[in-house]
Formats: sequence, C-alpha cells, structure tokens
Amino acid sequence: MKERMVVQMVNKYLIDNNIIFGNEIKMGIGIPDISIGVDIPNGTPFLDDYNILKLYDEIMSKKVVSIDDVYGLYNIDKSILKRYLKKLIEERIIEIKGEEVFIKNKINMNNRSKLISIEVKVKDWRSGLLQARRYLNFSDYSYLGLYVESVEKVDTQDFIDSGIGLLSISETEVTEIIKPKKSKSCDYILKHISISNLMKNKELKNIVATTLENTPINKIWKLKFAQ
Repeated sequence: MKERMVVQMVNKYLIDNNIIFGNEIKMGIGIPDISIGVDIPNGTPFLDDYNILKLYDEIMSKKVVSIDDVYGLYNIDKSILKRYLKKLIEERIIEIKGEEVFIKNKINMNNRSKLISIEVKVKDWRSGLLQARRYLNFSDYSYLGLYVESVEKVDTQDFIDSGIGLLSISETEVTEIIKPKKSKSCDYILKHISISNLMKNKELKNIVATTLENTPINKIWKLKFAQ
C-alpha cells in the first residue's frame, strides 16, 4: 500500500460528498496531504500575502489612518507599501480619500470558517502525528489519517494529549477514531492565507463556497462513499 493510494481513498470520499478540499496546498507552516474548508462564506476576499493582511490588520485596528501613518508602520521601502495599498484598493477592501485611508469592506479573518488539515500515513503514525501537530498553527482542527491496518498500533493517548484527531481509512470507509480538539494556537492571518490558497486550488471547481454550511465537524465523517 502506498501513501498516495490512501490519500486517493479520502479524496474519493470527499468528492462523493461534495466537500471542498485540496491536496498538498502550501499552508504557511507545512503542506498537509489534504485540506478541507467548511463554512466559507461567499464573497470572502481571498488574499494570500501575509504582509498585505498584516497591513490591513494594522489599518483596521486604527479605524482611519493617514498615508503617512501607513508609511510609519513599517521600516520598508515606500514603493512596497504602495503596492500593498494598491492590492487592498483593487480588492475593494480600502479606499483612500486625500491623505486618509478608510476601510471599505472588512475582512473577517476570525469568522466562522473552519479549516481542517489531514496528514496521511500508511504505517508511520509517530512522524504523522508530529506533522499534524504543526498544522495546528494555521488550522482549526488537525487529523492523522492512517490506513486501517495500522490504526490498532497507535498510542491513542498521544493523540488525545495533543488534540489531534485520528482517521481510519480504507477503500470503503473513512472513520473517525479520535475526535480532534479545536486549536488554541491557530494564527488567524495564516488561517486566512490557507483558506485563500485552498479556494484557489480546490479540487471541486464547481462547488460553491457555502458547502457544508453550519455542518458540525464530526458530521463530515458520518457520510458515505457513493455506491
């Protein structure tokens, strides 16, 4: 059994149930085998530049700032900051009137959207668990997905202690063995970047962003493969 075959088993499950997902999408600190997006509102501006989002965050915290205030935020070339401002204007997030900068449309980076990351392994659950822990920096929930024959060999207490969920994967079933805990270390800017990258590269191009709206995380794994 090869790892990519186990990934394909989960992919089929997600496709059969119209769940937004992507494979090996760079997500800030790491590249999960599978990333899932839940409750992503339509109209969400998808920005994947940390510096631009950080600048927006600074502007938002001050409500209204002048151009000079913006230039004073960072010790970098003004031409770079102008490029960041231009991008925010193009995305209709801010507008500039005279020397003042106004928020036009808010980016709710700490909204109800949920990001789930999955590391997939055939046997090596220890290295998989270590990698899944890293995903908590930008994900709401993180799982290790193991081929069904290897699940009984894991130390379940390690998963419980670290808050990582465990999935048992076979050709006919994806089963949640251990429920994950919501991350307490998730950086909301990194999460927004991750969701932006997911939506740009999602495997289901025809699925709208509200797929699984208001669906509890645990219900994802109570669905079935298409017959």
